[in-house]
Amino acid sequence: MIILTLEEYREEIKLKLTGYILEIELDDETIDKIIASALREMQRYLSSTSLLTLPFSKCIDLSNVTDPSDNPVKISSISRVYRAHGFVSDEGSSNPSAAMDPMYVSQW
Repeated sequence: MIILTLEEYREEIKLKLTGYILEIELDDETIDKIIASALREMQRYLSSTSLLTLPFSKCIDLSNVTDPSDNPVKISSISRVYRAHGFVSDEGSSNPSAAMDPMYVSQW
């Protein structure tokens, strides 16, 4: 992934808008503000996926969640919730009360 500086972004935008044939009527400061606004808008959609294990409760409070290094974690969405321990099932086992793996069962 190539990371550009603000000046490189500005020059890229000028090239795309004018092809260096036309004269652009916006000054560099205005283009910089537009770039900053676009990056702020895009930042809402950037996230990383992580797996968190939280203690059981009837209502899961995510307001003060921290990672293993005690840094606060901002949670934007939850895709799945799994049981932390297996549960009893007689499906596909010779032992009628065998504990099932929650990750395996989630595929059903």
